[in-house]
Amino acid sequence: MKLGPLIFVVVIGAYIGMEMYAAKRNAYRMQPDHIHEQFVRSSVAVARCGAEKNAALGKFDRNFDYARGRALAQLTGSNPDLDDAAVKALLTARIEAATAAVDALVAEHGCQHIELWKLKRRHANLAGMNLPVPRS
Repeated sequence: MKLGPLIFVVVIGAYIGMEMYAAKRNAYRMQPDHIHEQFVRSSVAVARCGAEKNAALGKFDRNFDYARGRALAQLTGSNPDLDDAAVKALLTARIEAATAAVDALVAEHGCQHIELWKLKRRHANLAGMNLPVPRS
């Protein structure tokens, strides 16, 4: 066998392996509870420190409600033995923890910290997303 095709197969195999590793390592970013936490953190950062006016920010509440519904569905699916009140209490505890983390960041560093700027920027990005309209 020639050396060129063998090197090609090894390089392609290594590339596919690295892509699979990166996808597995970052899979949590696509989980509904993580997405909902990002919505909570960004909305708290904007509420505490304000943000620039943007025409797309009007869609943020609709997208936030969609993310909340997906997070509730995931919690209900992963904890079938819990009733609705317990699932909502669990989600409320997660919201309070995310809110406390942002409040601590504001108290410690003020509104000029780079993490708060990132959260405000994420707020604008999340508002501009074209998420599907939930069907009841």
